[in-house]
Formats: sequence, structure tokens, C-alpha cells
Amino acid sequence: MSEQSATSPTEVLAALDFVEWDRGTVAENIVTFFGWVRRSDGQRDFIYLEFSRETLLPTWWATSSAKYSRALNEALAPSEPHSDCVFWRDALRALELSRPVEAT
Repeated sequence: MSEQSATSPTEVLAALDFVEWDRGTVAENIVTFFGWVRRSDGQRDFIYLEFSRETLLPTWWATSSAKYSRALNEALAPSEPHSDCVFWRDALRALELSRPVEAT
């Protein structure tokens, strides 16, 4: 994840200018940020972004924004594979289909 162009957590957060940063949590090894993305329908999508306190690099992120999901991935780790944001029922269906079928 070292491919991002910003060099500090402050620059990473600022570079994601479509996000309104709101809250954060501080743990021993991870600092997490939560933000919102305004949608044209008046609703908001969330952004979850965590940084390693050791390396100051992003270690994990997620969003409920179908519109900005790819942009978030491109900004943070362009060489990493991208997973589209999908409706929760579709994600659950994919999860359930990946489980082994138990014999009865």
C-alpha cells in the first residue's frame, strides 16, 4: 500500500477531498478514521480508513459508496485489486455460496 502519492496521513486525508472526515479511534497499533460522502439523493455513504501507527500507511479501508469505491482504491493503492461496493444482500449471497455444503 505504499504506492499512494501522499506521504503522510494528513496528506492522505486531504487528498480524499470528496470525503467529509468526522470521527476517529486511536488504538495501540491502529488509528481509524470515519468519514462521509454526500450523494446526489441527499443520503450519505461512509468511508472507513485505518492507518498503522508504526508505518503511518493505510492498512485497510472500506466504503459504502458505489460511486467512489474505485477512486478510494486508486488513491490508496492503485496496484491492489479493487472490489466493487455491492448491496448487502448480494454480498451475503456471495458469502453463503462460498461456504461448503454440510452433509445431512
